[in-house]
Amino acid sequence: SVAAWTGFCLLYLAPSDLQNDMTEAFSWAQELQLGYYKHPPFYAWVVKAWFSVLPTTDWAFYLLASTNAAIGLAAVWAIAGRYLSGPARLAAVLLLEFLPFYTFQSFNFNANAALLSLWPLTVLAFLRSFERRDVLSAVALGTVAAAAMLSEYYSGIILACCLAAALAHPDRRRYFAGFAPYLALAVL
Repeated sequence: SVAAWTGFCLLYLAPSDLQNDMTEAFSWAQELQLGYYKHPPFYAWVVKAWFSVLPTTDWAFYLLASTNAAIGLAAVWAIAGRYLSGPARLAAVLLLEFLPFYTFQSFNFNANAALLSLWPLTVLAFLRSFERRDVLSAVALGTVAAAAMLSEYYSGIILACCLAAALAHPDRRRYFAGFAPYLALAVL
């Protein structure tokens, strides 16, 4: 999937320049900061890390964008696997492939596109933390939630949804009586 979408990007977008958001992220990544004038810093940090390993070429940027979307789809696959099996699980992922946000708009790696992977990972980490209530799951939830917040501040919406789900669950008292939600919050 990653190779196919990266190849498609190169064929479809090769005659044009990179999107402004992508070149902006690259320029911001030259000097890491705790925030930039119009976006939180996480996606610029990702670009910095990515290009410290790969060459600064268009194909590498498209590979980053495709990988980001694929990570989100893999997290959706993992979430769906908790509740669905067989064709229904596959449909959960394939239906996302019909949304432009996971396909054509994901070619532009920007602060919003970073959430393609971070929001599903946040939900997956929340489900694991709620279920397992161990240190590793709580730290994972706090780390992914922090990355989401540092990508776009409106990621507070997904965190509020996780809180609402925890409060609505019949086993909420056991979860909130333990250390896991508070450790996740401290890490965040």
